[in-house]
Amino acid sequence: AIAALERHLVARPAGTNRAVAAFVIEHLKSQRDKIIPGQLEELFAFTNDLDDVNGQTIRAACPELVAALAAMGHPWGEQRRFGVAAAPV
Repeated sequence: AIAALERHLVARPAGTNRAVAAFVIEHLKSQRDKIIPGQLEELFAFTNDLDDVNGQTIRAACPELVAALAAMGHPWGEQRRFGVAAAPV
């Protein structure tokens, strides 16, 4: 996300949202080392549940995010709280 925003700033030097993009970049940089695995598990379950309801997958919608998390040692899990995969067999 940081690299994409930085590319956006370079590509649009006269853009109207430069201050917002710069703020988001700085915030993301400040949070790099603050990933809490338990929170990721909740994010995975919540997102997977939404994907089940909406007939989509995070892997198809945001492959860069999934790859970035995997590269950081946090591969996208299959956990769900309420989705189809959470139902008892």
